[in-house]
Amino acid sequence: MRLLFPLRALLVSSFIRCARPPAAVHSFGRRGSNVSEIPTGEKRRHPRIIVSINVDWGFTTDCEQHARLTSISAGGCFMQTPDEVRPDEQIFIRLCLPETHLLRGEVRYHMPAVGFGLKFIGLTIEDQLMLEALIASYGK
Repeated sequence: MRLLFPLRALLVSSFIRCARPPAAVHSFGRRGSNVSEIPTGEKRRHPRIIVSINVDWGFTTDCEQHARLTSISAGGCFMQTPDEVRPDEQIFIRLCLPETHLLRGEVRYHMPAVGFGLKFIGLTIEDQLMLEALIASYGK
């Protein structure tokens, strides 16, 4: 899929419309730097990449909690936060990119005081395309 504008430039400019400050995205590595694929186990269907993106999340669409995405794939992500969650709980994530996306996910596991792994559920085609573009923007 060919994007008309580089997603990285859109990410930076989009924070003007987003409630989060420009520092919300911290690692835009050049091709080959700050980008590494996390080793996948047999349970993973999608390769994950390391990122550093601040997001809002919550148990309702208000998304009143804050966390940092530290890895992401087309199927899920890891959210670094000291907040407590339980496996199988459903949460919402507000991701401010060129457009604001509200994603829904199910907690797969929790690491106390560290964060939790999340499986995306109920993604629209638009959400799937946005995730693919975001992942591609970090290069391989």
